[in-house]
Amino acid sequence: AVVSTQSTGDAERAVKIFVECLTDERTHLHTANLTAHVLEPIHQGIRTILYKQRFLLTLIPLITPYVRDRTQLSAEVSSSLVKGIGTILLALPESLISTHGDTLYPIIQHNLTPETCDVATLKLVQYLLTNTPGIVVLHLDTLVSRLCNLASCQQTPVHCRAEAVRSLETCATQLHLTHTHVQRAVVLKKLHCVLGDRKRVVRQAAAETLQTWTMLQS
Repeated sequence: AVVSTQSTGDAERAVKIFVECLTDERTHLHTANLTAHVLEPIHQGIRTILYKQRFLLTLIPLITPYVRDRTQLSAEVSSSLVKGIGTILLALPESLISTHGDTLYPIIQHNLTPETCDVATLKLVQYLLTNTPGIVVLHLDTLVSRLCNLASCQQTPVHCRAEAVRSLETCATQLHLTHTHVQRAVVLKKLHCVLGDRKRVVRQAAAETLQTWTMLQS
């Protein structure tokens, strides 16, 4: 519906329908998965249309209430919402993300729990750390705490544990030392614990990330 609209009014109505589907208990998962499929790099034409139709600018006012009051959403719907929005963010120019990321980042970070997190969300966090670090540093204490919890909690899916560790490495490599030195002792302590994870992929990621954080100046 979104990609076939011709006028601004039609686009706004289509975006509203998209948000309703993405936050509905019956349709959220299918909508998120379909969004991820449609916005794959191979579908460049659709990505271009979304950009030209100012999709993100229309979407933000509709998403903001859910960002501000997350109690409206179940954990499952919140996860789908983040997946859908994250997929759209990654498909749009960096300039738009830089301008509006501060509005959407809180709900992305809120999804970093063992019950709701997925690899796509962690990849999005890494992307934001690399391309829009100014947005992330405002929430760095909470982000590092959540990533450490994801990495060390055995209830977190194994690939998410490994990706959370890699996200910690991205923090060390992409953020200035003035921001990371405060977190260094906490991260090193947690990574030493993660070295004992039962899965090799997690242990390997922890060893590499531990080396990166150890090399940071005290």
